[in-house]
Amino acid sequence: MQTFVWVTAWEQQCCGDGFEVGSTVTWTVVEHDEPDEWVAQLLSPEWGNRVTYSEGHHDDEGATLSGVVRAIHDVRCRRELQPCGTGQAWVPIQGSGWLTEVSVADPWVSEPRAEVRESMSFDGWVVELDATK
Repeated sequence: MQTFVWVTAWEQQCCGDGFEVGSTVTWTVVEHDEPDEWVAQLLSPEWGNRVTYSEGHHDDEGATLSGVVRAIHDVRCRRELQPCGTGQAWVPIQGSGWLTEVSVADPWVSEPRAEVRESMSFDGWVVELDATK
């Protein structure tokens, strides 16, 4: 069963196990009954509808999903400075994200040059999985 899973970069940096195309993974996931809002904001509503699971290490709830990784799409987006509380924060510009197919999910991918660092970010991966559940 072909399944698309959102894998967050910061969770992989914290305590994730590496994965690559062809590897077998077993992840704790949350299934989405609705389109994934975060992915839809970064990429598009179409991608938000495709992604049916989010992988996570820090949720007590979730199901186990296993399968073979068929494709890994590195997700980056542009950001802009906006008011937030009493300060400002760099927030994603809706629909500005783009996908780059990679063979290995490296949570420590190189950062952009210093002069553009705040205005763009690496957020995670959309992973295509042949799931066995």
